[in-house]
Amino acid sequence: METEYNYNELENLVKSFLEQNKTLDHIYVEGQGEVLVSSPHSVFQTRKGKYKAPEIGALKTALLIHKSTNCHFISKTKNNNDDPNFDKESNYKNTIKKLINDNKIRYILDFHSLSKKRKCEVNLGTNFKKNIKSNKPLYRALKKELKKQGFKTRIDFPFNGGKRTISGSLKTEFPHIWTIQVEINSNISGVEHSFVKHLKLIKILCNFVSKINTYQKIN
Repeated sequence: METEYNYNELENLVKSFLEQNKTLDHIYVEGQGEVLVSSPHSVFQTRKGKYKAPEIGALKTALLIHKSTNCHFISKTKNNNDDPNFDKESNYKNTIKKLINDNKIRYILDFHSLSKKRKCEVNLGTNFKKNIKSNKPLYRALKKELKKQGFKTRIDFPFNGGKRTISGSLKTEFPHIWTIQVEINSNISGVEHSFVKHLKLIKILCNFVSKINTYQKIN
């Protein structure tokens, strides 16, 4: 990664980002290439009348990938009694749809946080391969690298990126795009003692995004 942070610096970066954009439903930052990284649960979300905690680890990951690779970036920044990943219609999804229609993005990595109780470290949601079928070698390369680097990775469990999600719903509407839901255990992304491991994971993801952005072949 070109941009390096220590744990406290990254924490402060995220706090500053949320504070600066707290009046906006969400924010999109234009980048280069055709990759969009997404963090739809960066703030409290409301699902079926119940509040769910923000997934700050997912925001840290997506934000740092964006800053390191200059890919496109979108994040939820205000709770409007909604859940952009669960709700069938949302302003957040509409922004991404416009980007797809404008031919700005073809690849979406949608980041989420896993509970510390989960046994896996990374969960890749492919909707049982439906969301990545436009480029299966790309998916296999990511899965292979994660496992090679020692991350306990599970596919489509506990979350599969199904049709209600950002990843699943947009793939259904736009069959030509490639989407994946990336869930990271909060024992990695949310605690200081695992910060080195979190950075290692982010570097893997940055390298993956950079290869897509520069159209390099991934074997």
